[in-house]
Amino acid sequence: MTRHGIPVRVAGVVAVVVLSLAAGLAGGGNAATATQGSTTGSQTFTDATGDALGLAPDVTTVVVGDNPATSTITVTVSAVGYGSMAADSEPMIHVYVDADKNPSTGSEAGNEYVLCAARDPGGSGWWIARWEDGKYVDAAQSATMSFTRSGDTMTWTVNKSDIGVATGMNLIVWSSTWTSDDTLAGEDVAPDDGFWTYDLSKPAPLTPPVVLRPVIGAPAVTPARPMAGKRFTIVFPVTRSDTGAALARGTMVCDPSVAGKVLPHAEQFKAGKARLSFAVPKTAKGKSLKVKVTIKLGTQSTTRVATFRVG
Repeated sequence: MTRHGIPVRVAGVVAVVVLSLAAGLAGGGNAATATQGSTTGSQTFTDATGDALGLAPDVTTVVVGDNPATSTITVTVSAVGYGSMAADSEPMIHVYVDADKNPSTGSEAGNEYVLCAARDPGGSGWWIARWEDGKYVDAAQSATMSFTRSGDTMTWTVNKSDIGVATGMNLIVWSSTWTSDDTLAGEDVAPDDGFWTYDLSKPAPLTPPVVLRPVIGAPAVTPARPMAGKRFTIVFPVTRSDTGAALARGTMVCDPSVAGKVLPHAEQFKAGKARLSFAVPKTAKGKSLKVKVTIKLGTQSTTRVATFRVG
């Protein structure tokens, strides 16, 4: 795949520095000095239609998006004519990336990386280059880099670490075509002035995990009042703290007592009901009956105490 020079505009006249990718995106009119727009999450940047100089793909839209969960960045360029131009015109697309949004670092224009795609009679291809020691050198392709093309639309997908992006980046897109003697035949630089800025999305705030705990409601009793020498049954409804539905599982611990003495009893926890039954001692008349129930669920537990006067 042929590597061509980088554009330099001087007083509105297009010249070219044929130094492969070593030249960088340099020169007066194209120096990144102002921002055209900024956003987070996903943004479509637009460039004027029909403003290509000479025969060149007309850059119309650039869509940038990112996923903070995977640190993935996608850059999609639509350039009218790229896919249909004759292969011997060698159409090319370069997306220059100022990865730290600092024009004083990287190339003369402040760019650290360039995303590239090209067609020529030998076929088509893509690559990513980085600015190093005063020139662009090919970056090793990682498993997180990929490229797709459909007609005039090209998409590069990278991890933010692949192109050194921490919080956001500035972008300039350049399309070009070439003659057989490596003379620039046409170009389009987008945006027409300055650069586009894209800020990476911030991760969604962490949602605290829902802690599920048992909720013990007021009990139902049979009979309506414990009577000395009689059997007494008490049922506590147990629900979930998150939905209010009946708690289907858990461990029950209960201690019915009179004057601090635990009474023999039967207990069961099933389908959101904590049930216990016992005989009230004949000697308990007029005394206080205390029923303490605890429901355990994992590391969470809830206790409720009910007291009654024995008749």
